[in-house]
Amino acid sequence: LTETDPETALDRIQPEAIDCLVSDYRMAEMDGLEFLRAVRAEFPELPFIFYTGKGSEDVASEAISNDATAYVQKSTGTDDYELLLNRVRQAVSRYRERVSYRELFENIGVGVCVRDIESYELIEANQKYCDLLGYDRDELRTLDLEALTADHEG
Repeated sequence: LTETDPETALDRIQPEAIDCLVSDYRMAEMDGLEFLRAVRAEFPELPFIFYTGKGSEDVASEAISNDATAYVQKSTGTDDYELLLNRVRQAVSRYRERVSYRELFENIGVGVCVRDIESYELIEANQKYCDLLGYDRDELRTLDLEALTADHEG
């Protein structure tokens, strides 16, 4: 799909139909960083690659800090097309792996949670785990491991 208007592009994004966004920095209504922030607000996992002639370390740094998947600078020849293609392929591959993991994690028939090995902080819990303990994900994040043990008096 091709769209020249960032607002229209935002309205057309459907993660199940789009594997990766490729955007320029310079656009009429908003710059590429504003577009990236708007995309991330609604679609935090969707790969987003800057492909731009606006070659500045500041822009590249800000793009990566705002969670751009990659930044490819346009050149006058066609050498950068191969680089862009490789970045898109890598981003899509990683995105599909995360989607497959997420589907498995959510649809497995048992309650599962992931905790940090050192702090025991809850990193992720599937819905079955939440239902089993009677908490939603946000509530679980506020509880320490001791509060969830069977012998806890509280």
